[in-house]
Amino acid sequence: MSFEPRTRDHVENTIANVVEMAAHKPRTDYSPAAMHPGDELVAFARLAVDVGHPLKNSAQIGFALRADQWGRGLGAEMVGLLLRLGVEQLGVYRIWGARSPHNTASARVMTKAGMVEEGVIRGHIKLASGWRDSVVHSILAPEWEQTR
Repeated sequence: MSFEPRTRDHVENTIANVVEMAAHKPRTDYSPAAMHPGDELVAFARLAVDVGHPLKNSAQIGFALRADQWGRGLGAEMVGLLLRLGVEQLGVYRIWGARSPHNTASARVMTKAGMVEEGVIRGHIKLASGWRDSVVHSILAPEWEQTR
């Protein structure tokens, strides 16, 4: 992950921010979550549309699953949902995501969804253990349409 474990206060602030962003007009931030029956949160995702530049038409995605949910296809479902939302509903041309170079499961999920590995952003994320690179994957609207 690109972050350390969160405190309860941080999680509460994150949820409050998600609720606030959902009310913005125009909406540029989407944060779906996956729940198990019984209201148990097992995954969280985000699509953030780039704003502020009239020539940009892109969005960034991110997703995280509880460890006991890995390998069950939930990550692929979440990424597919984000790509459909971005391209088909919001008309975004380019969607990208970044992952740890060690996160081969995320690489498989994004590749399976049709995303292409673009390269490495060196020294991208500062963790308690030091600076970490990120590997970027992306998909363009015409590529998404071909996978449909």
